[in-house]
Amino acid sequence: MISWSPFPFVRVTACFLIGILLSLQTDSPSNISAGATIAALVIFLYVRKVVIDKGFFTHNFLIGASAFLLLGLAGFYRTSTAIERSRPSMMPWDKVSGYQVMLVDFPVDKGKNTRVLGELQTVRVDSTWVQANGKISITVSAYNDSSINFKYGHKLLVKGKPTRPRGPQNPHEFDYRNYLEHQGIHLQHFASSNDLVVLGTKTSHLKSLAFEYRELFKNILQRFTAEDTRPVVLALVIGVRDLLDNSMKEAYAAAGAMHILAVSGLHVGIIYGILMACLGRLRRYKHGRVVLIIASLALLWSYALVTGLSPSVLRASTMFSFIAIAQNSGRQTNIYNTLAASAFFLLLYNPLIITSVGFQLSYVAVIGIVYLQQRFYRLINCRWWILDKMWALTTVSLAAQIATFPISVYYFHQFPTYFFVSNLVVIPAAFLILAMGLSLIAFSAIELVAGAVGKVIDVLVGLNNKFVLMIEGLPLSTISPITLSGLQSALIYVFIVAVALLFAYRKVRYLKLAAASWILVFLLEVDHVVQKNQATKFIAYSVPGYTNIDFIDSGKLRSYRSSSDETPTSKIDYHIQPNRNALGLPYLPSANMVHKRGDDFDLISWNGQTIGVLKRLSASELPFSLDYLIVANNAINDFAQLAKFQFQFLVIDSSNKFYIAERLKTKAEELNLPHYSLLHSGALEVNL
Repeated sequence: MISWSPFPFVRVTACFLIGILLSLQTDSPSNISAGATIAALVIFLYVRKVVIDKGFFTHNFLIGASAFLLLGLAGFYRTSTAIERSRPSMMPWDKVSGYQVMLVDFPVDKGKNTRVLGELQTVRVDSTWVQANGKISITVSAYNDSSINFKYGHKLLVKGKPTRPRGPQNPHEFDYRNYLEHQGIHLQHFASSNDLVVLGTKTSHLKSLAFEYRELFKNILQRFTAEDTRPVVLALVIGVRDLLDNSMKEAYAAAGAMHILAVSGLHVGIIYGILMACLGRLRRYKHGRVVLIIASLALLWSYALVTGLSPSVLRASTMFSFIAIAQNSGRQTNIYNTLAASAFFLLLYNPLIITSVGFQLSYVAVIGIVYLQQRFYRLINCRWWILDKMWALTTVSLAAQIATFPISVYYFHQFPTYFFVSNLVVIPAAFLILAMGLSLIAFSAIELVAGAVGKVIDVLVGLNNKFVLMIEGLPLSTISPITLSGLQSALIYVFIVAVALLFAYRKVRYLKLAAASWILVFLLEVDHVVQKNQATKFIAYSVPGYTNIDFIDSGKLRSYRSSSDETPTSKIDYHIQPNRNALGLPYLPSANMVHKRGDDFDLISWNGQTIGVLKRLSASELPFSLDYLIVANNAINDFAQLAKFQFQFLVIDSSNKFYIAERLKTKAEELNLPHYSLLHSGALEVNL
């Protein structure tokens, strides 16, 4: 039997977390959740008084139950208030012609454009300026020359009208709107640099200082490192990932080493580990523990300052701050309570952080390492020091990978098969590169020393990159795509926990729980396979500027793309591939789909349906009737031009200009003609 009495903060955090998750699902107004929380507080106080005053100590569980109810509703209320406060001011946004905003984060250079994050201050509605609040993501085109060098704290006057981010336009597409809203960003604007004017600068002193240090250290690292290794150095040491190209990111992801390029728990843990190795003996002295706690907090938060107080480092620094205090306080502590306390603090400050993949992976990985690593390590006794260290590092990687597997597969749909090999190299390399990078910053004033350290860093990063690329090139380096539903991911966690408890307590009930959870995962997968093999449908995707259609029948997927407009791989990966991954069907080329292809018109005959793709208007009429006519590539300017075609349903393709799609849609509505606009309504999915 598991005793929960040694884990009070685990229970507190779990109840608070359940309230947060329920609030995210229901989106209830804060006044309702506030009333429920007050009612729960009254119930808790009443139950506690009755049990204690009347001596009903056999009913102590009622106090615990009412306390857990109170904590759950407190999490519910805290989340609903956080959601409401993040929403922008209510106003007629369609009448907005400009606004003033203050930049509250680093600008992100995207090559063709720059993205900045701002906090609204005032908005021009008609001819009146009114106060406003809310965060807005502004993407500034870099095609025209601009003298603006965006900085944190800039106050900008922006011409134009913000809009709400669009939700996903295709099945299983990444929900960018939801992603922004969970960061408190509900508005976006695509602007030209000619539409912006810098009015001045106003900053928070601490954050401004953090950004100044980050920019200073970025310049130092750039100065003393080579161009080919610089992107990885900046990402690994101070968390600047702007220079990383997609090929390098994909290589590190395929090798299971992507975590070293995102400054977070690993890097902060390395910093804390170095400090403990150097100053751990202070615990022997009278006031040594106090000195050690102060030194730990100072170093952890100084590093957070160096990296610009990024959210991932703030999370990791908070976690290790609690660990540092607990380990060096001289009192008996429980690591699970310590982790739960740090998570509770972060969730209390910002409950929406639970939606962050980084937050989820960080805590799950640490819990997995704490519980599993030593159990794996004790399985093999290595006599030689080097083999012992390699085995210890392997068990850390294995524990973290097992703990994070359901989450990482759910979000990223792939599994790096050689993670245990790559981590034997990349983690020690990350330790050395981080230590050398910080040394380079510390000795940057001494040119000779800094130059030598920079050359050593270049060698280390170069070798590490070659190793990662070698791992990526191995057969089956990545298993993908792997698709898990949210329920399947949760059931796999039930299985992992049940197996861990089975080995710990040797109880049959844990074996039954593990078997039941795995059977449910299997049955859900069987149901998914049966459904996809029985499905007969076609999907016309909404990919602005391009035509893409998938046909699904008999457990196979065929694709159509217009020969005149090959869709870029990046757009396929973002808009279309997630749905193909979810379907998990064999892929056949488009050549099998097109019955008749021409410069002006393609005819697709499929499953008793005739589908025409009009790419360019020709003088001749079609000698046959169509079930679906897809108008593409701005082929029609005047709705009357469609008179020569016989069709049952009009599809306005996403390859058209928006104003043309708007014109065709409006006219079709006037004529009560069955129609669908991919640009307006997203992908069209037709089941037959």
